[in-house]
Amino acid sequence: MIRLALYFHKISKSILDIVYPPACLACGISLLSVPAYNDCLCKKCFDSIRFIRNDYCIKCGKGFGAYTGVLKKCGNCCAGGLHFNRCIGAAHYEGPVRELVHKLKFNGEKAAAKLLSEFIARKIEDQDVLRYVDLIVPVAIHKNKLKKRRYNQAELIGYYLEKHLKLPMVTGNLRRLKETTAQFALSRHARFKNLRGAFVVKNPSVFAGKGVLLVDDVLTTGATSAEISRMLKKAGAHRIFVAVVGR
Repeated sequence: MIRLALYFHKISKSILDIVYPPACLACGISLLSVPAYNDCLCKKCFDSIRFIRNDYCIKCGKGFGAYTGVLKKCGNCCAGGLHFNRCIGAAHYEGPVRELVHKLKFNGEKAAAKLLSEFIARKIEDQDVLRYVDLIVPVAIHKNKLKKRRYNQAELIGYYLEKHLKLPMVTGNLRRLKETTAQFALSRHARFKNLRGAFVVKNPSVFAGKGVLLVDDVLTTGATSAEISRMLKKAGAHRIFVAVVGR
């Protein structure tokens, strides 16, 4: 289904590009008038992205900004409750990265998924984690949201990540049962409580003894990834690494 959706999106985009020249998805400037990084981002916007380098939390991947000392856990991770082994975040969730994620999630700009997957793949390949990973699992969304949006942005990112990393992606086995209330207005404790029991694993044997790369667009408190990781470990997953674009 993802492959078919991307095929038709590619055709429609090619036709539209003839009538409306491609523009940067972050700032909107015509890519015919300025240096371009690729077909959906200008070089200026790309150069302004703050990729997370070596100054990040060893558990949740949060960048410490000016912090340049020995890697450590942040306050959020010290509070506990995160059932994944580690989160790998590609970039700070701001500026062009935030715009690309929003365009992918809410404006149907599927082309952004390919670029965002490249950001994640680059970060993962710098880490010593691939030898522990057997498969990719995108964070599931509720059927009502899927019907409205017509695609799962995490699955789109995972589709391209599958090609980058040469790992199989498993979809449909992780299900979201509860359409929970919006998380952004809730406290950290309330977010974790809100998601309790929101996900289910249909066939646990698929994940038993496996190393899982759980893919999503953004991680904030980590409540969603933590609850999914809890369910995956309950199903027998050996290790769980969360991979996100924005952190």
